[in-house]
Amino acid sequence: MLTPFAVQLSTHTHLYEDEGEEEEVTLSLPVAIGLLVLSTVLVGVTSEWLVDSIEGVSENYGVPKTFIGLILLPGAWLQHRERSKKHSC
Repeated sequence: MLTPFAVQLSTHTHLYEDEGEEEEVTLSLPVAIGLLVLSTVLVGVTSEWLVDSIEGVSENYGVPKTFIGLILLPGAWLQHRERSKKHSC
């Protein structure tokens, strides 16, 4: 898997050359910490929503929580990943 990447890096060097001075974007420390805290809170909230919905589905439809966690969630994640790959091209 690494070999095609190494070949491309050695044969397509013109694509990776620096074309000039690029402006570097920096964040101040307070802004970076604020974004980190905000994203952590959002992940926590959405995780709670996911867990609550799993419990509801398990109770309403009689599907074991283990099946949902081990089979359905990874399958849905893979399907979402494939769809996002198709739309990003």
